[in-house]
Amino acid sequence: MKFTINKEMNVRKAFSESGKCVAVFGVAVDLLKANLLLEVAQGYEQNIIVIQAPDWRITEHSTIEQAKNYISSFFYK
Repeated sequence: MKFTINKEMNVRKAFSESGKCVAVFGVAVDLLKANLLLEVAQGYEQNIIVIQAPDWRITEHSTIEQAKNYISSFFYK
């Protein structure tokens, strides 16, 4: 699993070994600014959001590390 970050937008991506993007994730307010989320409820701006491909399922996590661990766990099942 390879993780990248767009430092301008603070949006992270997770890629499989074959180079396929399996998830986009980051702080909710950053995903909103990057037009990946339509809205973020007040008080949830700092939550870590994972958007999984191919079904676009959304999950929330407390930290970036927890999000990375979650992505690795669902991908390697």
